[in-house]
Amino acid sequence: MPEDPERWTVVDIDDAISLSMKRRSKGIRTVLDLLGENIRSPTGADEVVRGYMELIDRISMEGLGSSISVKLSALGYMADVDGAFNRLYRISDRARSKSVGFELDMEWTPMVDHTIEVAEMCSKAGHPVTLAIQAYLNRSSDDIGYLQKRNIRVRLVKGAYRGEVSDFNEIQKRFVGLLSQLADSKKPFAIGTHDPDIMKWVGEMMIGSKDQIELGFLRGLSDATKYQFSSNGWKVAEYIPIGRDIKAYVGRREAYLKKLGEIGRYPAP
Repeated sequence: MPEDPERWTVVDIDDAISLSMKRRSKGIRTVLDLLGENIRSPTGADEVVRGYMELIDRISMEGLGSSISVKLSALGYMADVDGAFNRLYRISDRARSKSVGFELDMEWTPMVDHTIEVAEMCSKAGHPVTLAIQAYLNRSSDDIGYLQKRNIRVRLVKGAYRGEVSDFNEIQKRFVGLLSQLADSKKPFAIGTHDPDIMKWVGEMMIGSKDQIELGFLRGLSDATKYQFSSNGWKVAEYIPIGRDIKAYVGRREAYLKKLGEIGRYPAP
């Protein structure tokens, strides 16, 4: 039976702001994402930009300390790469001017080069950028080194699309290796995972990197774990998707839980 979509998302910006205030009271920062993928029309992509402008202004006005997360495919990338780049730049510039964090999601493998390119473009313009890097890609270690040299903060994730590696244990091993690489760099970074083995390892082995690392979780998963880490002085963030275009996003979450169940594994509590 399909999961309740309200487990994973909120309907509108007002709901996201309200939830962010509640999370802040528990020491948890939020990362807010306007749902929408594979938008091809300029009109639709421009509407997404307007939504992000409103979201940035609300975050700033409320003093939430939240950041925004953006997908290139929501900005018309599939139809017009340059147009998507321009829209993304406008969003990141507004975020910079309002001192709101700006994060860029990584999507399908063919988009990796362009996503890194636009992140670098924003960084060169003085816009602080966080970029997701997927552990299931062979290139990720090199990409981390490249991005850190350009002062682009990395958010390490396993990957929710189709990567070059699909074996759970191998991806887990790669994730830990890349996490260690990030910690050794002494630069700030974030991770996003609900893997109980990795979270246990982080809690035991990354104590010395507590000020360097932010632990990211999704809305709807691992609430006890995120609250435990936050109460123990770790930096914790929760990713909150906003909107009604939920099919693709919720589908990935349901597929994730199904795949875990098939191999006898479960997310952290």
